[in-house]
Amino acid sequence: MREPISETGCSGCKVDDRAPGNRFRTKAEEILAKKTEGLQKTSENMEKLVHELEVHQIEPKMQNDELRNTQGKIEESRSRYVALYDFSPVGYFTLDKMGIIMEVNLTGASLLGVERGRLLKTPFSIFVMPEDQNLFWDYKRKVFGNPGRHSCELRLKRKAGDPLWVGLESVLLETPDGKMTGMWLALMDITERKRSEEALRASEKRFRDLSSKLLTLQEMERKGLANEIHDGFLSDLAGVYYSLADKIETLERASHPIAPDLRKLLKIHQKAIDEARRIMNRLRPSTLDDLGLIPAITGVCRELKELYPHIQVECKLDAREDEIPDLIKVVIFRVAQEAMTNSARHGGGDLTKIKLEKCSDRVEFMAQDNGRGFNFASINKGVGLESMRRRVEISGGEFQIQSAIGQGTTIRAIWNIS
Repeated sequence: MREPISETGCSGCKVDDRAPGNRFRTKAEEILAKKTEGLQKTSENMEKLVHELEVHQIEPKMQNDELRNTQGKIEESRSRYVALYDFSPVGYFTLDKMGIIMEVNLTGASLLGVERGRLLKTPFSIFVMPEDQNLFWDYKRKVFGNPGRHSCELRLKRKAGDPLWVGLESVLLETPDGKMTGMWLALMDITERKRSEEALRASEKRFRDLSSKLLTLQEMERKGLANEIHDGFLSDLAGVYYSLADKIETLERASHPIAPDLRKLLKIHQKAIDEARRIMNRLRPSTLDDLGLIPAITGVCRELKELYPHIQVECKLDAREDEIPDLIKVVIFRVAQEAMTNSARHGGGDLTKIKLEKCSDRVEFMAQDNGRGFNFASINKGVGLESMRRRVEISGGEFQIQSAIGQGTTIRAIWNIS
């Protein structure tokens, strides 16, 4: 095998690193290696720098795209808000502390019949009807004086047409640091509702007037029937009674055997007279017309004791005849009559209290028993209860009834006569 030829040209000879030429070569290679390493590091740094520059170039573009998307969503949301604000069925107003209109939606301007631009910087109060000015100023003081939601109803003037009934709902407007800047006001058109309420009130008044006339006619008819019974039937019965009594006395003096049987017949006849008199008093007691309400109620209490001896009747009448208006005297009597009759027939108690008093500008009647009571919510209201309620309410009074199982029943009728 051939030996490699050295740089000296001698085959098989060793290279001497200690030779001057070889040392220079080695150093040169070392220096070149260091330069190459530095260039490699510089290249890597340049690549990183270029990468960072490219990233910084892309990132602002992404941020700009995101901002544009967000701005588009904001504009879309704002458009929806403006549409909801302007075309809401409710009028929205923003007033400053002086009540000047700072903002208004299209609905608010339409309700007042004025262009929106002409409403701005205008006092809201100029649209309030003169009759409701004090109401509006009181309302505004409440809004600025008491935090929270406030409401009221008043009338506004329109450019054309009838006044506008509106319902106002307001809250206070404040800055983040709690400083009052004005009020936010929602305005709702309630004109139709007010018209319906007015029509309903008029209808109720007509109904009350008609019912009052019917009750008056009913009382007149009752009085007429009572007079007919008194002047006709009862008088005939009384005539027969006295004639029969006279004949019986004659027969008794003669010891006629038929006399005892006729005496029994006379007692039956007396019961018929008493029943006719009771019916007459139920229709229209003469004491009510001749003596007044207090004696008439006293008479009903006395009659109740006679018909139902087991029932204790307490009658307390703390009112003078001249303190009670004539228009409600008949109503009070009928309620007392019906209440005591119901208590005796259906109450099942042994105590009935009747009370009539005049306190200041009120007349109050009360009938109370300690009977079995009833569940008022579930009971089938009878003719008696509804008749009492109808009479009291038609005459302008308030009818109340309280009852519970085992706790008796209390009926009250109250009239304000101021």
